[in-house]
Amino acid sequence: MDANRDEAMKCIHIAKVALSNEDLAKAVKFLSKAEAMYPTDEAQRLLKACKAKEANPARHDARTKTSGTLLHFVNHVTAEQPKSPRATNGTSNSRGVPNGDRTNSDNAALNRECNRIITSKSYYDVLGVPRSATEDEIKRAYKKLALKFHPDKNPAKRAGEAFNKIAEAFQCLSDKDMRAHYDRFGREPGAPMDRGQAFQQGVYMTPDQLFEALFTMSTPGVYHNRHRHTANQQNTTHHGWPKGNASPTGRHPPPHLSPFFMVPFALMLILMFLTSFMGTESPAFQFVKSSKYSLMASTKLNGVIYYVDGGTFERNYPEKSQNRVRIEYEVDYNYFDTKCSQERQDNHDKAYSYVSRMKTPPQELYETPDSCKVLSNLRKRYEDYLRSGEYKQ
Repeated sequence: MDANRDEAMKCIHIAKVALSNEDLAKAVKFLSKAEAMYPTDEAQRLLKACKAKEANPARHDARTKTSGTLLHFVNHVTAEQPKSPRATNGTSNSRGVPNGDRTNSDNAALNRECNRIITSKSYYDVLGVPRSATEDEIKRAYKKLALKFHPDKNPAKRAGEAFNKIAEAFQCLSDKDMRAHYDRFGREPGAPMDRGQAFQQGVYMTPDQLFEALFTMSTPGVYHNRHRHTANQQNTTHHGWPKGNASPTGRHPPPHLSPFFMVPFALMLILMFLTSFMGTESPAFQFVKSSKYSLMASTKLNGVIYYVDGGTFERNYPEKSQNRVRIEYEVDYNYFDTKCSQERQDNHDKAYSYVSRMKTPPQELYETPDSCKVLSNLRKRYEDYLRSGEYKQ
């Protein structure tokens, strides 16, 4: 019961801050929470005054103006209400300390705890567990701290930073391989680079996503806006060819070819540039068979199947011509770019499922999908193909 009372007092404090900021809806929300966790006369009277203000805002406007802020108005209204015997539960603790002083003392203690967590050098110190802690002990420690320091429940200024540090520590120590690496080297594998890559791929969860998964909370806008693999799409031209010298994955391209071998690429880029301004003509291919695109074809390097207009395709894109190589590159690029995004999202969803069931995701979910590897090597393979001269008639 003491724990519930403490949480209720924190909610009342947050509600008062909200009233000071003229946020009536937030005040009602936290006062309702306080009443549900540990009923007190103070919370009941404040909630009653807030709801009266919500129901008849015009009726109380004049009194609000004379009373100053919304908090002053609510306090003025509650002062006129008779206090019930249970008020002693909400106005002082068992030692006779006034609630205002006790709340300030609690906030100071929470701020000190946040600072301790943020400045901790060891993930074990962050969670407050020994190095020999079992997986269950680490999970219990995380759940306890995450509930305590979640920014929606903790009024401390640095609660958000502490919450992020707690989630970071748990994600490292709950993974067997990452924990072994951390115990040996004192840091996560490849930190900070690997973690950034994992976040980009959508496998390494954000603190709010992890909290939602473990506590099954419906926090709007936290997890549903999942990371999509859009970097490749943002760094390509209209036809899917990488901008400048960037590869599809943002890595450095292979060593520059001699000017002689770059001539075909220059011609292809010029053709692509010109065709981009030739209006909204029909696409040269599609991946689904239709009445117009009924002729099946496949790319020479990867065997990706696509469909074309049998009446014009061979004339516009003769076999082994530069135009044919260009169109096959577009087919391969679009196919593997889409597949790479889908497989990364699938891995992300599977990892989320494991974490939500309090299980560690298997290592293969952190590995780069095969389609993404093909995509990253696609430009080099086409460069080698052009260099070989096999495309020439």
